[in-house]
Amino acid sequence: MRLKHIETVDFRSSERTTFDALCALRPHLRRMRHDDVVLLRSRRGDQLQFVWAWDIIDGTRVLRSQRLRLDKKTPWNPLMLADYANTIGLELAGIKTFKQHMERARTTLYSAVERAVR
Repeated sequence: MRLKHIETVDFRSSERTTFDALCALRPHLRRMRHDDVVLLRSRRGDQLQFVWAWDIIDGTRVLRSQRLRLDKKTPWNPLMLADYANTIGLELAGIKTFKQHMERARTTLYSAVERAVR
């Protein structure tokens, strides 16, 4: 799936109400494809809601979404975005997991140290 947008919102409303308000501000979100995902992040950073694809259930158009509550000990971390998505069963195209970010940083650090030692 492709991450189309991230927005910090108030979670006191339903995802449909929040998403409709967001679409009024950002019209490009109305044209979501079946593989697009929008991430709604709570203002406190303790909840995430992945919203994707419209579905028709009993003749009513509904959003598919999944909410994820984060531990109070581990606040929102943008580097963990792919990990959060994997937790609820989504795979985001082109976004690395935290482990991949750390592996790249470690590789970059080792190569910089090697060059400095030479």
